[in-house]
Amino acid sequence: MAGKMTDFDGPLVRSTHRVFNLIWLNILTILCSLPVVTFGASFAALNTVVLKMSRDEEGYVTKEFFRAFKVNLKVGIKTSVAILLFVAVAYADFYAISLLDVWFADVAWFLLILFVIFFVITVTFLFPIMAKFDAGFADTVKNSFKFGVSHILKTLLMFFLNIILWVVSYYFLFLSPLLFICGFSAPAYLGTGLYKEEFRRLEESFYSAGSGNGSEKEGREDRG
Repeated sequence: MAGKMTDFDGPLVRSTHRVFNLIWLNILTILCSLPVVTFGASFAALNTVVLKMSRDEEGYVTKEFFRAFKVNLKVGIKTSVAILLFVAVAYADFYAISLLDVWFADVAWFLLILFVIFFVITVTFLFPIMAKFDAGFADTVKNSFKFGVSHILKTLLMFFLNIILWVVSYYFLFLSPLLFICGFSAPAYLGTGLYKEEFRRLEESFYSAGSGNGSEKEGREDRG
């Protein structure tokens, strides 16, 4: 049994290889996000690769990452700019409301909270949907919000997966290096278990409806 565990294709070797791939993916994601406006394409590429990893279909991780990065670059830049603008507006509103001492301050807080909830629901599945399906910026945002609302429990679980390591690292600083090692790739990989079957059913519905041409991004990438 020990021999099988350490065979080239054994579970121990495959698990170790996957861990190293996730660490390398995390580093690639961070490096390709450094220009800031490219972080959307970077996270879409990360989700493209981890989705393939979850189905044991990954090949050369670096090559697949940069191919997906290129495919998602245009929509990714628009997404990055939109997210940055949202965060800036939300922060400015938060700062302004905190200075208010008038009757409508409570209404302003309520609207800001709704604004943030809308943002969280949309962004939670934004990059997996961008990675999987071929659509423009507006449709990607709309589909992400619809998917998040219609699978609200999975959205909450996905959100928890995305923030847990950051919260733990905040309270236990000695764990903060884990953010650089696997802070993005590990949650993305674990999160595939929450949505990959739903994505598969959506993909099948596209093809059964006769709209499969150009709807499923991974198929287009695999064809070259």
